[in-house]
Amino acid sequence: MAIYDILKLLRADVSTIALGISASTASIILGGGTKGKRLAMPNTRIMIHQPLGGANRDRYMSPIEAVEYGIIDGVIDEDSIIPPDPVPDRVKPTLSYDAISKDPEKFLNPEIPDDEIY
Repeated sequence: MAIYDILKLLRADVSTIALGISASTASIILGGGTKGKRLAMPNTRIMIHQPLGGANRDRYMSPIEAVEYGIIDGVIDEDSIIPPDPVPDRVKPTLSYDAISKDPEKFLNPEIPDDEIY
């Protein structure tokens, strides 16, 4: 988390590029780069999970899925950077701050469909 804090402290733009596997805290650092400069190679796998709570819910994503999720901005290909545009509705935030503050228990213990539990 110290690296993430430094990324946010810097005034200069920070470009982050994922190679191989970016998992757990590495995916936080990857997403902490400057928006528009967060990239991944085509065969990278990016994994996020909930930090605590007793249930190990890992979500592995391809670079395209990570772009849709919002962690990165594009995929580095042989000839170009491919940013899928526009972002699909299914990955846009569904909760606002007001909704979370009205019922924080629902936010802390979300209902997760069985097909999304890995």
